[in-house]
Amino acid sequence: GTIMNRSQFRKFGIPVAELVATMRPKGAA
Repeated sequence: GTIMNRSQFRKFGIPVAELVATMRPKGAA
């Protein structure tokens, strides 16, 4: 995948992590 900048990772990384957590039974935080 493409590695985004730190600022973008903070903006998209967190909401995406929550989205993945909702799809997956376990939230890999």
